Amino acid sequence: MWPPHIIDRFHSKTKKAANGCIVWAAGKYKHGYGGFWALGAMRKAHRVAWEIANGPILDPKMHVLHRCDNRPCVNPDHLFLGTIADNMLDRDKKGRGLSGERANTAKLKAEEVREIRQSNVSSTVLAAEYGVSWSTICQIRRGDTWKGI
Repeated sequence: MWPPHIIDRFHSKTKKAANGCIVWAAGKYKHGYGGFWALGAMRKAHRVAWEIANGPILDPKMHVLHRCDNRPCVNPDHLFLGTIADNMLDRDKKGRGLSGERANTAKLKAEEVREIRQSNVSSTVLAAEYGVSWSTICQIRRGDTWKGI
């Protein structure tokens, strides 16, 4: 699929790193993924790297994911195909998800969650006290949320 002159141009925009990553050294998208203009369109560099090494990605639901978690990496050995769900599972296994206090939507701190779990006060009263919903208090007490606390 990729003509040799485009493959050569692609590789000219990379640098080998000591950690084994092959880092995209040209333009990047705002989230850190490399951008490569080829065949009349801007493409994510790690997807191009996968296709150069393995051929076209036929299933539109498949994404190219990073084992190394280094967004500008285009080393095909560090890449694998997976769904969005696979990517979230990989993120969570590595402890990189935004959960607990790290979540930008969190209204509670870990210490407050501990207090809620130890309290005998009604969920309605606690909800008003902590400025969250009754269902949030119930989810915390059941262990549906804040599982790591």
